[in-house]
Amino acid sequence: MATVSINDGILDIYAPKFGLDGLGLHGEKIILKLIVTSGERKLSIFGSYTVGSRHAQISSGELVEFGKEVGVKSVQRYTLRDLVDEVNALLVGSGGK
Repeated sequence: MATVSINDGILDIYAPKFGLDGLGLHGEKIILKLIVTSGERKLSIFGSYTVGSRHAQISSGELVEFGKEVGVKSVQRYTLRDLVDEVNALLVGSGGK
Protein backbone atom coordinates (compact mmCIF):
# COMPACT_ATOMS: atom_id res chain seq x y z
CA MET A 1 0.00 0.00 0.00
CA ALA A 2 1.41 3.39 -1.02
CA THR A 3 1.07 6.54 1.06
CA VAL A 4 -0.05 9.70 -0.76
CA SER A 5 -0.28 13.28 0.54
CA ILE A 6 -3.53 15.22 0.52
CA ASN A 7 -3.43 18.96 -0.15
CA ASP A 8 -6.68 20.92 0.40
CA GLY A 9 -8.78 17.80 -0.23
CA ILE A 10 -6.93 16.94 -3.45
CA LEU A 11 -5.29 13.57 -3.88
CA ASP A 12 -2.50 13.64 -6.48
CA ILE A 13 -1.86 10.19 -7.93
CA TYR A 14 1.42 9.88 -9.85
CA ALA A 15 0.57 7.70 -12.86
CA PRO A 16 3.85 5.76 -13.21
CA LYS A 17 3.88 4.85 -9.50
CA PHE A 18 0.39 3.31 -9.74
CA GLY A 19 0.64 1.84 -13.26
CA LEU A 20 -2.22 3.95 -14.60
CA ASP A 21 -0.96 3.84 -18.19
CA GLY A 22 -1.61 0.10 -18.28
CA LEU A 23 -5.35 0.67 -17.74
CA GLY A 24 -6.19 1.76 -21.29
CA LEU A 25 -5.04 3.14 -24.61
CA HIS A 26 -2.95 6.33 -24.83
CA GLY A 27 -5.27 9.36 -24.83
CA GLU A 28 -8.29 7.38 -23.62
CA LYS A 29 -10.30 8.98 -20.82
CA ILE A 30 -11.18 6.49 -18.12
CA ILE A 31 -12.79 6.46 -14.68
CA LEU A 32 -10.67 5.38 -11.73
CA LYS A 33 -11.89 3.86 -8.50
CA LEU A 34 -9.52 4.22 -5.58
CA ILE A 35 -9.84 2.79 -2.12
CA VAL A 36 -7.98 4.91 0.41
CA THR A 37 -7.48 4.34 4.11
CA SER A 38 -6.47 6.31 7.16
CA GLY A 39 -6.30 4.36 10.38
CA GLU A 40 -9.52 2.36 10.59
CA ARG A 41 -11.33 4.54 8.05
CA LYS A 42 -11.79 3.47 4.44
CA LEU A 43 -13.17 5.50 1.52
CA SER A 44 -13.92 4.68 -2.13
CA ILE A 45 -13.41 7.67 -4.41
CA PHE A 46 -13.78 8.08 -8.14
CA GLY A 47 -12.02 10.34 -10.61
CA SER A 48 -11.18 10.66 -14.26
CA TYR A 49 -7.79 10.09 -15.87
CA THR A 50 -6.49 10.47 -19.41
CA VAL A 51 -4.17 7.54 -20.14
CA GLY A 52 -0.68 8.88 -20.77
CA SER A 53 -0.98 11.83 -18.39
CA ARG A 54 1.53 12.04 -15.55
CA HIS A 55 -1.01 12.59 -12.76
CA ALA A 56 -4.61 11.98 -11.78
CA GLN A 57 -5.90 14.58 -9.34
CA ILE A 58 -9.02 13.67 -7.41
CA SER A 59 -10.81 16.09 -5.14
CA SER A 60 -13.18 15.16 -2.35
CA GLY A 61 -14.37 17.03 0.71
CA GLU A 62 -14.28 13.77 2.62
CA LEU A 63 -10.53 13.49 2.04
CA VAL A 64 -9.98 16.58 4.20
CA GLU A 65 -11.26 14.60 7.19
CA PHE A 66 -8.61 11.91 6.58
CA GLY A 67 -5.70 14.17 7.46
CA LYS A 68 -2.58 15.00 5.45
CA GLU A 69 -1.89 11.50 4.13
CA VAL A 70 -3.82 8.40 3.11
CA GLY A 71 -2.86 4.90 2.19
CA VAL A 72 -3.94 3.93 -1.31
CA LYS A 73 -5.14 0.37 -0.97
CA SER A 74 -6.20 -0.09 -4.60
CA VAL A 75 -6.50 1.73 -7.92
CA GLN A 76 -8.55 0.24 -10.72
CA ARG A 77 -10.30 1.19 -13.91
CA TYR A 78 -14.04 1.50 -13.23
CA THR A 79 -16.50 0.65 -16.00
CA LEU A 80 -20.24 0.50 -16.48
CA ARG A 81 -19.97 -3.28 -16.08
CA ASP A 82 -18.44 -2.76 -12.62
CA LEU A 83 -21.36 -0.52 -11.64
CA VAL A 84 -23.91 -3.08 -12.84
CA ASP A 85 -22.13 -5.86 -10.96
CA GLU A 86 -22.04 -3.82 -7.72
CA VAL A 87 -25.74 -2.93 -7.96
CA ASN A 88 -26.66 -6.56 -8.66
CA ALA A 89 -24.62 -7.72 -5.67
CA LEU A 90 -26.42 -5.22 -3.45
CA LEU A 91 -29.81 -6.36 -4.76
CA VAL A 92 -28.98 -10.02 -4.18
CA GLY A 93 -27.68 -9.25 -0.71
CA SER A 94 -30.87 -7.38 0.19
CA GLY A 95 -33.14 -10.09 -1.19
CA GLY A 96 -34.32 -7.79 -4.01
CA LYS A 97 -33.35 -10.10 -6.84
